[in-house]
Amino acid sequence: VPITVSYSGGGTISGTLTASTNLSGVANFQNLSVNGTSGKKQLTFTAPALTSTTQPLTVVSGVANRMEILGGNNQTGVKGQDIAPVLLRVVDIDGYPVDGVTVTFTIGEGGGKVRFVSRVTEAGGIAGSGEWTLGTVGTNTLIATAQGVTAPATFTATATPRLASLQITVPKTSLAIGESMQATLSGLDDTGAPFLPAGTPQWLVQSLMYAVATPSGLIIGSSPGLATIIVSFGGRTTAVNISVVGTAARRLQVTSYPITVVNGAPFAIQPVVQLVDDKTSLPVAEAGHVVTASIIGPSWNADQTVFSLGTLTGPLTAVTDATGAARFSGLGVVARTFAVGIVFRSDGIVPVTSRSAPIAPGAPVAITIDAGNNQSAPAGSNVSTQPAVIVRDVAGTPVPGVSVTFTVATGGGSVTGATATTDANGRATVGSWTLGTAAAANTLTVSSPSVAGTVTISATARLF
Repeated sequence: VPITVSYSGGGTISGTLTASTNLSGVANFQNLSVNGTSGKKQLTFTAPALTSTTQPLTVVSGVANRMEILGGNNQTGVKGQDIAPVLLRVVDIDGYPVDGVTVTFTIGEGGGKVRFVSRVTEAGGIAGSGEWTLGTVGTNTLIATAQGVTAPATFTATATPRLASLQITVPKTSLAIGESMQATLSGLDDTGAPFLPAGTPQWLVQSLMYAVATPSGLIIGSSPGLATIIVSFGGRTTAVNISVVGTAARRLQVTSYPITVVNGAPFAIQPVVQLVDDKTSLPVAEAGHVVTASIIGPSWNADQTVFSLGTLTGPLTAVTDATGAARFSGLGVVARTFAVGIVFRSDGIVPVTSRSAPIAPGAPVAITIDAGNNQSAPAGSNVSTQPAVIVRDVAGTPVPGVSVTFTVATGGGSVTGATATTDANGRATVGSWTLGTAAAANTLTVSSPSVAGTVTISATARLF
């Protein structure tokens, strides 16, 4: 009588899976073996009209064969500072995790240190180093070795210089009302070598009463007094004092400005700037003055709010007409900020800074993955983290109220809550994602009728 054996509990069984009974009614199976995670499993024997299941069998981990890097490789950080821990998995020859293996982490090139020099793999065969503190500038390596594993796993990181000091350089320390000058920023690392990290410096002015600063470091005198220009960058701060001197017979005054603006679109209400007498505030009817608009860097207003960085779009200049009014046309902004403020200036005339106008998200242009990418789970089960995306406008600002659809692309499986609407943070999350029943790559395609293009979220369905 033929008898077939099957296996349950996660993993696979191999060898001769069918045997026939002899004259004594006994079936002898040959070369049976199981692969999978450790734990309680069962064998089921099936014959025509008969089935029998064993008591739970204890399957122990196989022998450690190799290490798989899970995270923490190819990072970049500042020398002497911590970066994220590295993470690896120890597996047997068939790729199943092995717990209880001692993994040693050794600093290689570049020096530095690691929180844990030795860790024992936990359930799932995973071990982590804890925080990795980078050493010298350049390539740093961390080498992992494990009991029974021949090939080490090498993690690489790049250490950048550490900014030690900043300095603002200005052409002069005295500025006339309405005059502008370009300030520059320099820095040194802790060896004394010139160095500035990547990024955008934050130019601040303690009070807009005396001067304003643009994101590029252009300083514009507003009224007589001592203006303190402050730059924060790379974790360091520096400052310089500028004396604003003189008097002016004329100044600029904003007479029209939008209440709210939309990212990436021309202002619905375009600015109008009027030339006025500084003493009487009466309009000065004088044509031909070129007025330039510049977005201002983070500068403290009298009400202690901050104007943030962004980029103006459209024509940035307007010329006063016969009434002394400069009327802008097509001016807009692209900014990942809550509000926009603009300084309007003209040579020899006291500049004016607009009030801040809140920025509303613009039209959605891109979908970015926020959570749930590159997971793994047993075939036929739900992923632990539900995939989520963020819809953004041209400036990268999250856009609420956008319909997003999650569609199974490969691997089978299913989703619930396939259509979602972005929340106040521009985030949309699928209800659940059940992977296909086969061990294979699974993907979701995320799309929106409001956005050109799609993004793909991946997961791996495994046997255990």
